[in-house]
Amino acid sequence: HAHAAQLLSGLDGVGAELVRAASGAARAALKQERRAAAAHYLDQALAAGTDDPSALADLLELSLLLGQPERARECLETQLARPELTSEQRTFTRVLLAETCEQLGDLEAAARTLEEESEDSEVLGYARERVVDLLERLGETDRALAQLEAWSKTVRPEWLSPSCGR
Repeated sequence: HAHAAQLLSGLDGVGAELVRAASGAARAALKQERRAAAAHYLDQALAAGTDDPSALADLLELSLLLGQPERARECLETQLARPELTSEQRTFTRVLLAETCEQLGDLEAAARTLEEESEDSEVLGYARERVVDLLERLGETDRALAQLEAWSKTVRPEWLSPSCGR
């Protein structure tokens, strides 16, 4: 623990290198079942403020392993801000962010995240279904109806079952 802390203090301001060292130290601490130390290293890694994709993925995984949805949300929001994400990566990130926000009790943020996703993704079904559910739980009936109306315009005829009027 002391050796890792000393090593990390020498990496101040180095960004991605600090994140990799801190996340490695966090993983080592987790393997030794030292969750408090792992959380400390995760905090150090997050404080470095990197937008390196592999470092963010590592921090997200550590946050989830440590049961720290607040930190997972921070990683996901940082990831989502990256303009070079593919449509598939953006979809995956938004869905995880919405689930994390919901876990934190922030239903409004979860709904907003999925509303944005449902506008620019080919994976409309899950996002629309979740956002309608969240909006209904928030008492936002008009927004839920607007989502259902938008969803109905995107459904391809071949997706309709024979019992739906096809």
